[in-house]
Amino acid sequence: MTTNKLPENAIELNTAVTWVDAWRASDQVLPLKGFLVPKVDFTEALAEGAAAIRTYMGIDPTDENEETKYHILVVGVDDEGNDMLDPDLGQYVYDFSQPCPPMCSGTGKLK
Repeated sequence: MTTNKLPENAIELNTAVTWVDAWRASDQVLPLKGFLVPKVDFTEALAEGAAAIRTYMGIDPTDENEETKYHILVVGVDDEGNDMLDPDLGQYVYDFSQPCPPMCSGTGKLK
């Protein structure tokens, strides 16, 4: 297997799986309203040749900073609707999201 350097906003697939599993196992009502997702998460996934984008919810169980514990993970999706998750082909899971709160809008009806 080729060792590829991860792009700046990508995370290891094993980390993504851990976070998604933690989200799905969580039985708490989370204090989230949404996420701020930078354009770069989408543009990097689309640059992999994706036909679409899929997001997954995740919790980093090792992160003790409550402001950054929750994540929305971004992956490219191929024409058949499958996640594109092969680092050897330059396909990664991206995470540079910030949860709301604290990164909430100060205006608008969804705040």
